[in-house]
This record gives sequence, C-alpha cells and structure tokens, in this order.
Amino acid sequence: MTTRVLLVGEVGGSIEALLRERSFDVVACQSADEGAAELRRAWFDLIVVDSEALGTPEPIMETLGEGLGNIPPHIVLSARGGHGTVPKNDRIAVLESLAASLPERPRSASDQMKSLRGLIRAASGEIARVRVVLCGSPARIATLARSSLRIAAFHPPAEQSPLVPVPHTLATMPLGEDLDLDVVALPLVPAYAPLWPLALAGAHAVVRIDAAAAKLLDEACTYTDRRHVDADDLVPGFAEDDEERVADLVRIAVEKADFT
Repeated sequence: MTTRVLLVGEVGGSIEALLRERSFDVVACQSADEGAAELRRAWFDLIVVDSEALGTPEPIMETLGEGLGNIPPHIVLSARGGHGTVPKNDRIAVLESLAASLPERPRSASDQMKSLRGLIRAASGEIARVRVVLCGSPARIATLARSSLRIAAFHPPAEQSPLVPVPHTLATMPLGEDLDLDVVALPLVPAYAPLWPLALAGAHAVVRIDAAAAKLLDEACTYTDRRHVDADDLVPGFAEDDEERVADLVRIAVEKADFT
C-alpha cells in the first residue's frame, strides 16, 4: 500500500521531487491552513514541513493539529538543520529522517478509515450515521459482501442478508460512540427498482461498481436527488474480491461525500 505524505510549505520543489522519486503519494500545500484542511479530509502516514518557507515550526504544527485527536509522525526541514530540524538540501539526511519517521508499514485499510471521523465531524456537525450505497449486479454484490467482512473494522449487520436481491446493509463500521458508517448494498435487479429510492434517499455517497440497469439507476438517483460515481473513477482497477480495494473505495467515497 502506497505511503501518503503531506508536504507543507513547498509545492513543486526539490523535496517534492525527492518524495515522488521514492514513489510516495504526495499532497503538497503552500500553507499550514491548507495542510490542516487536507488532514481533516484524508489520512496521511507522514507530514513533512518546510520551515524555511513557513517560519517557526511550533505554530505550524499547532495549526496542523487543531481539531485532530492524533497527528501523524512529522519531520521539519530548515535551511541548515539543527534544533530538531533536518537540512533540506542534504539529500541523505532527508532520506534518513524519512526512513526513521515512517511507520514500519503503511496503515491498514481499516486504520485509514478510522481517521474519517475528523473529516465527517468537520463536514457534517452532529450527524450520527453516514451511509455509503454500493450499486452493482447481484454476483458482484455477493463478492463485495464477502470482501467487506474480511475488513477488521467492519461489523456484520445484525440481520441476515435477504434471500431476494433488495437493498440491505452489508456492514457497519463504528467511528466512535456517537458515529457509525453504514455500507449499503443495492443489487441492480430491475424487478426491484421501485425499492431503490428507499436506499438512495439520505445516502451520503452512491457508488456504481458496474453498468447493470444503468438507466433505472440514473432515474432512481434523479428521483432522490442523488448522484452516483463509478468505482473505477475512485479506485482505478477496482476489484470487489480485494478487501483492501473495497476499503479504499468506501474511504474515498466518504472523503468525497456530500454532507449538505
């Protein structure tokens, strides 16, 4: 799984080039406020701060950590190093600091999704449940259901899956004592299309994993004022039998969800 790095204070410079050369997934921001917004929006394995561009590190880290329960590991770069900083022009020192600061392995898909709580709270206030609806043919939904239950953070629904292809809850993920994430399956079987608006109404994200019953799904989304996105647009090469890709799909769907 790719390591995600938030680079604050430099966009398009030598440090960003070095990180990308090492195949890190880099999000670069010019200011601490922009970095704080990114941290509320998504998970990162490491923060790299260019204090030469932004100034004294302490207020930068305070801004980045505002409203977050935990802040990822970080390193601070400066022109000459010293006082806990790393000289940004010393390539070897930067690489050594990266290696020392990164976790032994990127966070699991479950851990990444747990960090969604801050994003949801910032976007939606006191909402108690977030609903992501996954739409697809029954065969792909069945595979998706098996994969979702291999994700440690997901809990199986209290009720058994229905014997007929109607909308139902695949899994629930607690994000704290006052917030849950529900993953809802919508099998795209035309005979049950009249039931689809019940699942789509109030959904915060709707994801289509194949083109089954495309026109009927479009009509149901229009009727409920929802908009669907394709799984491959969120997770290129999406495969429903891969639990990590399923977790990525749900996480990214929530990151891009409409909480209005």
